[in-house]
Amino acid sequence: MKISVVIPSFNDLRVLETIESVHRQEYDRSLIEVIVQDGGSDSSVISSISGALGPLDSLITESDNGIFDGINRGLKNAGGDIILTLGTDDRICDSSLFLKVRELYDEGFNFIQCGLCYTDNNWKVIRKWPARNFSYVNYLIGRQFAHFSLFCTPNLYEQLGYFNDKNPVNADYEFFLKALKRKRKVGIKPASIPSFSIQMKIGGNSSKSLKKVISSNLIMLRYILKTDPLLFLGQFLKPFHKLVEFLKARWSAD
Repeated sequence: MKISVVIPSFNDLRVLETIESVHRQEYDRSLIEVIVQDGGSDSSVISSISGALGPLDSLITESDNGIFDGINRGLKNAGGDIILTLGTDDRICDSSLFLKVRELYDEGFNFIQCGLCYTDNNWKVIRKWPARNFSYVNYLIGRQFAHFSLFCTPNLYEQLGYFNDKNPVNADYEFFLKALKRKRKVGIKPASIPSFSIQMKIGGNSSKSLKKVISSNLIMLRYILKTDPLLFLGQFLKPFHKLVEFLKARWSAD
């Protein structure tokens, strides 16, 4: 099973650590490809990324319309049997993750999630976001899924229409909602890996300030009211789930 790792990038040298974490996998290196889909970084950044990539990896530099457009471009350039997307502030912290994914893929699963941890800038765990049962009920009660910890086959991405790059705040939420509603039609066979195998530094575009958090949530609420009002109540339960995840991370650290 060949695994593609797609990393959208733009002027962020933290991607070097992301690439390194993929290369540390205890998996046949000839069956891993890293695709850095770069939106037009400075030449010095491009040079550093090129130096970190292996002979089977790719660096594609072209202008895009934001992170989700970059992800879509990378997904379409991927040649693996299953694809993982990572951000430039993410890393894989479980060297056996790809082996676990292969076992599930060989059993017929094509939509595989693992647990994700939010960390501070020094990789200290702040919040643990578990891989959840892939069900509409979880969305109804405000439990969401992390797209940067999803292994998905190219065929499913194509059938689901990739990420909506016209929806820069909620494209991942929209993608999972489409997947939930078309689960049987497109043949999604979900599985989860309970370990927290991927880490993401907190402070992304939608959470880097209180103003941004409020703005993002208002956009999310308007989107839900327009597309599926049943999910409206769940958005008010999201803070409760996040609090539980923060407390679990705190307790496990003590």
